[in-house]
Order: sequence, then C-alpha cells, then structure tokens
Amino acid sequence: MSWGIPKNDWDTDDVIATTDLNRIEENAITLHKGNGQAALASITAANNMDINETDETFLVTGNTSIFFIKTTGRQAGNKIILIFSGTTMLWTNKENVPANYANIRIKKLWDGTGGPSESNISVYAFTSIELIYDGTHWILIS
Repeated sequence: MSWGIPKNDWDTDDVIATTDLNRIEENAITLHKGNGQAALASITAANNMDINETDETFLVTGNTSIFFIKTTGRQAGNKIILIFSGTTMLWTNKENVPANYANIRIKKLWDGTGGPSESNISVYAFTSIELIYDGTHWILIS
C-alpha cells in the first residue's frame, strides 16, 4: 500500500466512492506504519482505552467497545482524534470509572421528547471522531 493524495476539494454534492474509502484506509495504514509521514498510535480498545500522554490521533483497530479513555498526562482542553478500522460501540456515562480514566459523554441535541439526551453510539469503519477532555469527561465534539 502507498500514500494517496487526499482529496481536498470536496463539494456538498460529492458522494464518497469506493476509491475514496480505499484511499482513506490505505493512507491510515501508511500513517500507522510510518512512511515519512506522522505516525498514528494504533490501539485496540477493549472497554478501557489506553492512550499515551502525548499523541493526539489514534487508529482504533478491530471491532470493540470503549467504556473509558485514559486521562494520565491530559489536561482540560486536550483534544484527541480517533480513527476507526472496524465497528466500535462508544458507551456514554458508564459507572465505576477506574482511576486515571474518564467516561465518554455523547450528547444528542434532540431526543424526540423535547430535550437533549445521552446515548451510546456505534462508530463504523472509516469514521473519525474528535473528543475534548473537560477535566472530568471526554466529550464528543465531532
């Protein structure tokens, strides 16, 4: 696999084609392996997601679930990006948070009953999300 030039002229009418998904996957793998580009930290989460203190972008491999994300070395305002190669269930507001971890807060603006709510979500392969640490929780922001 090799590095493919990312598409940077997306239009609102564009549809993601198979070739786009293949390029995105190959680029993520190339970044993970290191190829003169910035390397991604690769992790396989299994309930508790262990991230290092310095990286900001992580490739989450396989099909898994994430209950908590490590906070060691993180300060309020730190952001991380997770890129997924498989289907992952993100659990919100789980109880019994282990030391040096925080739970994930996923807010929906409308829950069908007139107000905001929280719920678990499935994240699929070739998806990326951004989270911000507020000093207590990891908050889904995009």
